[in-house]
Amino acid sequence: MPLRSNAEHPFAEVNFLGIVAKKVDPIYEGHEFGIHVGFLYQLEDNQPRVAHFAWHEIQRDDEPDDSYLWSEINLDESNRLVVASWLDDRRANPDLIPYGFRTDGSPYVEETSDFVAPPIGQGFTCATFIVGVLKHLGFPLLVEDSWPDAREDDILWQEGIVSKLEGWASPEHRGALRDDVGTKRFRPEEVGGAACRAPDWPVLFEDASVVAAEIIAELRNHVPEAEAPGQ
Repeated sequence: MPLRSNAEHPFAEVNFLGIVAKKVDPIYEGHEFGIHVGFLYQLEDNQPRVAHFAWHEIQRDDEPDDSYLWSEINLDESNRLVVASWLDDRRANPDLIPYGFRTDGSPYVEETSDFVAPPIGQGFTCATFIVGVLKHLGFPLLVEDSWPDAREDDILWQEGIVSKLEGWASPEHRGALRDDVGTKRFRPEEVGGAACRAPDWPVLFEDASVVAAEIIAELRNHVPEAEAPGQ
């Protein structure tokens, strides 16, 4: 059981850094549900927070709610603190990150951690935000070359995202993003599964996929307390 609910394991028990995942609306016809992932973090004497890439040019830092399931990221405590502190430092001034299926190189300046806008059409998803932040801080999460080329439902998902970005992203950005349909995709449940395998990073696709299947099953069965019968 890689992920647990707040009722089973309160968010406030996170030791500096964890991973969260929740169900979101489906993106394309026949899609059972989408999955959204982010960082759960907490510094001493503070409340737990969720740092996540929410949508095109929307990076958020919120209080966690019962829609999320979560797990610790079992790095050394000093390394957890490095990541949690980095996330907390950006809380008041979130970066304006575009939505993109790929990012060629890190958009964060190594020396300062300043965000530099990538070429048009590039950016992050909720999953690659996690990958990108960890990579920037010196913690490569995935053996990226072990991931397969875009799978059939990855392409359906990417096409659905381009459609949903109408009105959010410029026509030029959407056009460049459309050109990237078919790009290798790192799915949220796979990135979440890899994070759950810490400290055994970087993680191969086949190993991340095992935990990803468990995460999907857990989210499928998760009913937040506010939505439970009788609530």
